[in-house]
Amino acid sequence: MISPPVESHDRKLDFLGCHQERQTNGYHCHQGPYKGLRFNSKQDALDLTVRDLAPKKEKLKRKIDKGPKLSGKALVLDGDTIRIGKTRIDLFGIDAPEQGQICEWDNADWTCGIEATKALRHAVAGKSVRCVKGDNGKKGRIVAVCFIGKTDLNALMVRRGWALAYRQVSSHYVNDELVAKVARAGMWRSKFLEPWKWRQAQSLKKK
Repeated sequence: MISPPVESHDRKLDFLGCHQERQTNGYHCHQGPYKGLRFNSKQDALDLTVRDLAPKKEKLKRKIDKGPKLSGKALVLDGDTIRIGKTRIDLFGIDAPEQGQICEWDNADWTCGIEATKALRHAVAGKSVRCVKGDNGKKGRIVAVCFIGKTDLNALMVRRGWALAYRQVSSHYVNDELVAKVARAGMWRSKFLEPWKWRQAQSLKKK
């Protein structure tokens, strides 16, 4: 489960594994990618994250510009899967909770998987979706970065907190995930198991 920040010294660590120091007002990291580092401010750490990811975003953009395209009205199958015409498309680099996945919010279960599906359905409602195909994924499925106008739909789902950056595949949407964490958007207001861990747990139950 992803839970609220944990205690370290006399302060809580945030999503980057850091905290604001009372005496110096600096930003000190105890865990995560910047463990052991001190920054003048939290914004400095966030800016460093953005700079680290910028070249990867640019590389993805160049790949998108060259890729084969598919467009039309989209039928939403779940929080990270759509269908345009007869073509099933997995949204590249993101992983949304599965339809049957349950999260915990305010000490009660809630259907985060269904809510993620609703969020994607709302995002594409009445709009034309343009997808740029990449390499085929598992079982030969089409994997793509999709857009509504100039808006990256994959990034939108992550920034709104209804999907995670699928790091096993790509780190392109990690920064969008950080934005969602800060805002406690979507799933980030609750406790949840990462979708890939949830699927693994469900698979073990069936054995």
